[in-house]
Amino acid sequence: YSFDSRTKAVRNVFKKYNSPLVDQATFYVKYADEFGVDWSLLPSIAGLESTFGRFLMPGSYNAYGWGGGHIYFESWEDGIRVINKALKERYMARGATDVWSIGPIYAESPTWSVRVNYFMTQFDQEYKRLTIFSLIPGI
Repeated sequence: YSFDSRTKAVRNVFKKYNSPLVDQATFYVKYADEFGVDWSLLPSIAGLESTFGRFLMPGSYNAYGWGGGHIYFESWEDGIRVINKALKERYMARGATDVWSIGPIYAESPTWSVRVNYFMTQFDQEYKRLTIFSLIPGI
């Protein structure tokens, strides 16, 4: 996954926001693929809930507001794996398959989906930029 353009897109957007999650980019794509979740969803949730891991309960590894932000994970990777699995089993398996249908269940705020989608768009645009440049020889 290290050379996957999606991983590079996650890493680049994280760098833009000075995120401590930069080195975790591979896990976001790996576990999203493993559980069949959109690869940009969880990094985007981190963008909204903790400014990409910059503001959270110390030592919690919970950049996602999971459990009101009070649930602690063993590591960044553990949190990424657990939440992708939960998104698949608790949301997607019950018909909430995109940010618009997940939002009303995940968060109380009626603007949660719009704000998460804002970050998803940034990841998607960076992915497209990387993909286009990879097709042009010499760049």
